Amino acid sequence: MTYEAQRAYLWAAQEIKRYRYKPGVTLEVLPTVGHALPPVLRVTAEVQDSRAPEGRFSASGPVKVAFQRPLPDWAADYPNQFPRWIMSILREFEDHEMREWLRRDGELVDDPHASDPVRTMSDLPPPGMR
Repeated sequence: MTYEAQRAYLWAAQEIKRYRYKPGVTLEVLPTVGHALPPVLRVTAEVQDSRAPEGRFSASGPVKVAFQRPLPDWAADYPNQFPRWIMSILREFEDHEMREWLRRDGELVDDPHASDPVRTMSDLPPPGMR
């Protein structure tokens, strides 16, 4: 781990304890695994299984999901930007969950686990160029 990554990790591991999201969601900063990989922010949550009938909890209960992204080296140097970075990670997490749940006539509109996901609006050309 680089000096910058180590410094960011030590700072962020303490800083993340100050944050809370919605019930059932945990935010944590985890150290590197090996020397080549950076520390990560991990978002874990217990959610309803979108594949269970009517979105009910499966027989074994809620599904535990984890979502993680590498911690930026700049985290300790720009602490005022850290909340925005966390929010960007949470947006990715929520986008994934939306794709798990949005259905048309009972079928997923955009399965986040499919090898060929549906194009998003941001993939389309701007109006007037279609």
